[in-house]
Amino acid sequence: MAHPEQEKFQAAYDLYIDRPTQENGVILRRYVGDWIGTRDVAMLGPSLAIFEILLDRGHFGKTWWKHFLGKQTLKLLRHHLKDDRPGWNDYFMCRWQLTRDNEAAKEIHRRAAHIQPASEEWSMVAFTAKWMADSQRSQDPGFDVVMKHIEQTCELCRS
Repeated sequence: MAHPEQEKFQAAYDLYIDRPTQENGVILRRYVGDWIGTRDVAMLGPSLAIFEILLDRGHFGKTWWKHFLGKQTLKLLRHHLKDDRPGWNDYFMCRWQLTRDNEAAKEIHRRAAHIQPASEEWSMVAFTAKWMADSQRSQDPGFDVVMKHIEQTCELCRS
């Protein structure tokens, strides 16, 4: 059974995917802000993606200081999310889910199919990216179509 706060976050996330408005963005930001406050490391990647998207779209809040605090939070999140961490997989998947951005899908593909693990950390990045991509493909036909196109046009896959 999911934790009640997880269910509320998921409802806010799904609502923002369906209707990306400032009002729904502010609701989503509040849940993300609460999770960052609990220092839930697993939420760093998605939190970074969500905050970036809300700021880019002007859905973070109406006051200038909220934008300022949001930008400072982005800097902090980026500082703590190291390159060899699976949290970046979550970041790119979250960007895909909220924006349908092909560049995010390409990065998911690169991480799932082309990372050569040089360390245990990178091995976990590749493993979780593959698992995540396969899971999303089975749940989202649109993602599967995009990933098939990426695989067909990927220079590394063709060589």
